[in-house]
Amino acid sequence: MSLEITHRFKLSCPRHPRYNPERGGEGAISGGCVTCTALFGLWNESIKFQHSYHALAEKIVAARRAGKES
Repeated sequence: MSLEITHRFKLSCPRHPRYNPERGGEGAISGGCVTCTALFGLWNESIKFQHSYHALAEKIVAARRAGKES
């Protein structure tokens, strides 16, 4: 089984083009900007997805190792 997911995006808020969710986080959102909030949410969910993906990959590798040892 092989799974490869690749997706890149480059988005910015037209009102706050210097806002970077990775650096500034949720606290750097100016005036409750809806676009910056959405950018932060997208970035946050992508981090959660990466963690889930790596956890699944580790489980698959461990299961394969256990299968070879039996």
